[in-house]
Amino acid sequence: DVLKFTEEAYPKIQKALGSLKMTPEVDSAIRATVALSVESVRWNRDLSGLFEKTLGNRERNLGLHATLVAHVACRIAYRMGWKSTSTRHKLCLAAFLHDILLPADRMGHIHTYEELLAESAHLTKGDIALFEDHAEGAAQLVLKMELPPPDVETILRQHHESPGGGGMPTGCNYQQIHPLAAVFILAEDWVLASETQTLPDFAKRNAARYDYPHFRELLRKLRE
Repeated sequence: DVLKFTEEAYPKIQKALGSLKMTPEVDSAIRATVALSVESVRWNRDLSGLFEKTLGNRERNLGLHATLVAHVACRIAYRMGWKSTSTRHKLCLAAFLHDILLPADRMGHIHTYEELLAESAHLTKGDIALFEDHAEGAAQLVLKMELPPPDVETILRQHHESPGGGGMPTGCNYQQIHPLAAVFILAEDWVLASETQTLPDFAKRNAARYDYPHFRELLRKLRE
């Protein structure tokens, strides 16, 4: 199941995190929150089947990707001084739900309409429609949970937005992006880039993208 997978994948996660390693106490707290978040979704009858079918499918990369995003987002938040279990739980829930409605892993790399257009030759009209709707769809899924944590639906709605505007689905900019959504956006960007880039290289290449209030500080904390 998904919880077993996140634990089995932990050695890979530690290797991928590289310079983002924390103290053993912080690392244990993040792992505990990952487990808590997985269990809270699994116990929801509206989500559990879809959750296991997508994130538990070992032929897809979605489970590992979601777990990496959760760990990176929690580490950035911790470095910002946002150390509460509640904050970690929100970021972990968003990580495990953000791409749960996508039919193909590669679609998670798309952030702008231009990128969607570039991929359109490899996608069906149905795939494109699913992508355009998946952020709102994920937000609606979390609202089906009993006592859903505040802010998670906002993180999900904004996870493909961009600090300079032009992202998806609304094109809002840093002034409208929620602080935890900003953490999530940076975390996912780094997870995707880490397949081919070092962290210093990523920071240099994306300095202009994140050269906006709040995002500059997040990028600095990621590099520490």
